[in-house]
This record gives sequence, structure tokens and C-alpha cells, in this order.
Amino acid sequence: MVEYRAIRHGEWDQAMALWTGVFGVGGWLFQTLSDSTAGRSLEHTRVAVEDGRIVSAVDVFIRDLRDASGQPVRVGGIGSVATYDDARRHGHSGRLLEQAIELMEREGCAWSFLFTGTHHHYERYGWARTPLTMRQGKVRTEFPVRDEEYRVALLTSDTWPLEAMAQIYEVFNATRPLSHVRNKTCWDIATRTRLEQSERKTLGAWSGGELVAYLSATLGQNEGSVDEACALPGHSGALTNLFVAAAEHAKSRGYSTMSFLLPSEPGIDGAMSQVCEGFEEHQRGHTMSRPIRGGFTMEQVKELFAAPGRQHYELDNF
Repeated sequence: MVEYRAIRHGEWDQAMALWTGVFGVGGWLFQTLSDSTAGRSLEHTRVAVEDGRIVSAVDVFIRDLRDASGQPVRVGGIGSVATYDDARRHGHSGRLLEQAIELMEREGCAWSFLFTGTHHHYERYGWARTPLTMRQGKVRTEFPVRDEEYRVALLTSDTWPLEAMAQIYEVFNATRPLSHVRNKTCWDIATRTRLEQSERKTLGAWSGGELVAYLSATLGQNEGSVDEACALPGHSGALTNLFVAAAEHAKSRGYSTMSFLLPSEPGIDGAMSQVCEGFEEHQRGHTMSRPIRGGFTMEQVKELFAAPGRQHYELDNF
């Protein structure tokens, strides 16, 4: 007999073993997601239990994201969907997704989204593809001289200016559709832990003694990807310096191209054009969404993903 219910005290280690085994990543990811999400309770982790063993799980992360007009709305993120091989094809995750939808309705979520490579599974439960955009360009042979007003330096785990970074992020994305509203707990736990991963490099730009911009990039085997760059108003020169520093590093590693998962707006677009050329846009189809609240339609969700300046940042993945 299989039970479909909320996780209970004393079962978290079982869920962690399932997730780390299925996804092949460290437990830090799942722990920080849970610890950094406001209002979490046992109800938000749905599990299928057979003979005392958790065989499948689905996690719900309630977040505030900005809508097409820039106002925060409650959204349900679906993550950590996993089932052991010997328990697949029994409908376990489907039952848990149905419970997750009911939970998000009770929580007052306007809509929900998730990340997956198995679209057909989630389409059965109402999610539809809502792609994100990535831009890729060829690294230029020469870069502009850096603006002397701004000093650029590598940020490390010993020197994270998280409070200043959070302020820059909030100002830069104050009305940005699709952006997450990050509170202090999110910055201190989830964002910080992601910034500290070995494959990621983060740079800061100072004017005088004030941090006015930052950039974070993921370094792959063959390409670098800039997936967050924010600046205070009036400091587009700081963005250019950061992009030049990132491109110089990319060139030193032998990268011929760079990818940018960033909003399209003058400061970002101008800095990108200084370091790369021949841009191509690619749709990243791993994102799916569905309306939850009555009166909120799929058309409204798709409008959000097409809104000018919209951006979901990789550091907010779940």
C-alpha cells in the first residue's frame, strides 16, 4: 500500500538520499532550497511512501516573483521531482503533482513553474512550455580600455559584500517581470551557497569605496556563461568594465564564444556588444508553467515570459 502525503519529522534524510541519488548532486542544493524559502512547512514536501520507504518526492517552493507590471505575486515553484528506478511507471510523481497543485491553490499562488527535460510528463498535469532566451556571441579579438572610474575585483567567500549586492539587485530589478524578490534569508543561504560553487566566478565593480555593480558567471569546459549582472543607475561604465574582465578571463581559457542569460536593456546590451559580436538568440525550452489561481490564464503566463526586460536568473533556480 502506497501513501501519498506530506513528509514527516524524521524522514528528511530519506528524501535527501532519494534526491542526491537520482540527481547526482550534493545535498547542499536541496538543503539550501528548503532553508532559504520563507514559510516552509512539512506540507510543502510531498512524498510517496511504500512499506516505510520514500520512493518518490515532489517539493513545492513558494516564491514572490514580479508580474508583467513589476508587482510581486505569489508563485509556486516545483522542484526535486524524483522517483527511484524500481518505483517508476506507477504514477507516483503524478499523484504527488496533483497534491502539489492543490497545495499551491490553498497557498494562493497565481501560477507555477518548473524546470525539466521531460515535458510530456508535466503536460499531462497542465504545465506548458514557456521558454527562456539565451544570447550567444563570438568573443571579440580586442576589448575597449576599461573606464578608470571603476575598479574591478574578484569576489570570494571571504569577502562577499552580500548586503551591497542585495541592494544593487533590488534596485536593478525593482520592476523587472519574472525576477525573484530575494529576501535576506535567500541571500544569506541559497544565493551565497550558489555563488560559492567552484565553477562560478563573481566580480564586483567599485566607484570610490562603493560597490556599484557585480557580475556572476559560470565557467564550463568550452564556454563561459554570464547569468547575472546588475548595476546601480548611472553606472553603465561599471557594467562594461565587468564584461571586459569576464571576457578577458574567457579568452585566457580559450573560449571562442560566451553566453548571456541576461535581460535585454541598454546597459546590458551595450556592455555585451563591447566584448562579443555576431549574437544569436536561442530558446531554452526546459521551463514550463501553468496558471493556478482562478482567473489567471495561460495567456497571461505566456505574456509574462514575453514581457520587455523580463528575466529569471539562474541563481534562483530550484
